[in-house]
Amino acid sequence: TMHHIVSDGWSMGVFVRELAALYEAYVGGKESPLPELPIQYADYAVWQREWLSGEVLERQLAYWRRQLEGAPAAIELPADYTRPVTQIYRGANEGREVGEAVSARLRQLSRSEGVTLFVTMLAAFKALLWRYGGGAGGAGDVVVGTPVAGRGRLETEGLIGFFVNTLVLRTKIGDNPTFRELLKQVRDVVLGGYNHQDLPFVKLVEAVNPERQAGYSPLVQVCFFLDMGPMALLELPGLTLSPVDITTGIAQFDLVLGVSDTGPRLSTNMQYNADVFAPATVRHMLSLYELLLCRVVAQPDVRLDQLSKVLAEADEQQRIMREKTLEELSFGTLRRIKRKVVGESSMETTA
Repeated sequence: TMHHIVSDGWSMGVFVRELAALYEAYVGGKESPLPELPIQYADYAVWQREWLSGEVLERQLAYWRRQLEGAPAAIELPADYTRPVTQIYRGANEGREVGEAVSARLRQLSRSEGVTLFVTMLAAFKALLWRYGGGAGGAGDVVVGTPVAGRGRLETEGLIGFFVNTLVLRTKIGDNPTFRELLKQVRDVVLGGYNHQDLPFVKLVEAVNPERQAGYSPLVQVCFFLDMGPMALLELPGLTLSPVDITTGIAQFDLVLGVSDTGPRLSTNMQYNADVFAPATVRHMLSLYELLLCRVVAQPDVRLDQLSKVLAEADEQQRIMREKTLEELSFGTLRRIKRKVVGESSMETTA
């Protein structure tokens, strides 16, 4: 195990490759094949503090202050439970696969619009959040965080350490755009964020100084990321290994949507705050997200309010099905009680 303060996702890939190389060398009686590192993490930390100062720091701060001025303190979401006064970080996960045909059309749409798959999937997620925030009648201000590797210098690629940073991507959706228009807007926001990704998130919070509430994480409560490929499998000579999935039961944010692009089908996984959302609600969110994806690949020029109507119809269908299920459960319970009462009465009569 490694604490996140000294490692990140990229680091785990480095660790796996180096462990495999060292094991193979040592069981063969050879010396380590790994070259000496040109720098250590401490060297990077010193360089970052020296570089991220003065005019460079001011440019970064000016961009983010401008970008986040007047941003909402929290995003509106359909909570099932009363939010705890302070964060407990109890979390759970729900997952779902996107159909192969829709996955292929999403990649095609991204190429034709000149955006990455990350931008397309993020734009669709923002459209879903826009709808939860009131749609065309709401503020239309959607803030989502995303992790970035933070390894802009070549020397850092072979280091194990904590480099990852969180970008705050704010989109003022406004006047009911088409999905195609939203794609371009989200692309511009993402590019701007990546061009100013060097300011550590903790420094950003200090600089923006948002309204703080103990029950919410500052600046972002919802995050999104795209996983483009599986980590290399650990293969060691003479040993057979198999991966083990571990659920931590922890959620740092209200919602974290991860999209995995590791095969013909895209897959989605939602990590959520279990003290705010019920599993059924999160499963329904993922089904609405997939429904939204199906609609936008078929009609990229659909307006967001039209998408909201489609999602509202799905909500209504789910409500009817839920009520029908509850009625059937209630009716079944009454029948069992009736049979039990009748059975007991017959036994008493016989006695």
